[in-house]
Amino acid sequence: MINSEGKEVVPPFYSKIGTFGKYQKDIALVKILDFQFGFIDVNGKEVVPVKYYHLEEAIEALTNTYKK
Repeated sequence: MINSEGKEVVPPFYSKIGTFGKYQKDIALVKILDFQFGFIDVNGKEVVPVKYYHLEEAIEALTNTYKK
């Protein structure tokens, strides 16, 4: 992923990067080739590790991460 300044923010590791803000502000769903899911922030840092084989589990982990 490249930011608006043309700088690489996320190395080409993920097979898919979702839309930022769909699940949580400034967070995007990511997927790797073996169909594992996780989430990254706008800086490319994994906020939920890419280890979940079911999307629902990754979403639950994200929810638990950001519980107040």
